[in-house]
Amino acid sequence: MDTAIDGIAETYKIIDELSTRARYKSGDKKGELKYKTTALRAMDKNASTLLALKGLPYNNVKKLVAGLISGAWKMAGNKEKKTVKSSAPKGYGGKPISKSKYGGKSISKPKYGGNPISN
Repeated sequence: MDTAIDGIAETYKIIDELSTRARYKSGDKKGELKYKTTALRAMDKNASTLLALKGLPYNNVKKLVAGLISGAWKMAGNKEKKTVKSSAPKGYGGKPISKSKYGGKSISKPKYGGNPISN
């Protein structure tokens, strides 16, 4: 149901972007019209909704094809670069820290809100 509502909203957004001739201001698509990307999203969401109502497995097929393309890409020797953010566990302020040492002392999570630095 959410996909259907999103598809309808995207369709109205296409009309707005066509009337204002909105363009991307930065990024990979700088200078391109926004309605093209919005139209693809709207078609995907509307197709997902309509085909689900007909009982056709659009989302499953889409995921399988994406997996096949990703697997073929990796087999060809192209490795996708994934970035992983290093952040502190919950309760340590959210700043990146070393998992093993911090200030010369090992870190242990306090059980009752005490000092996280153990001796």
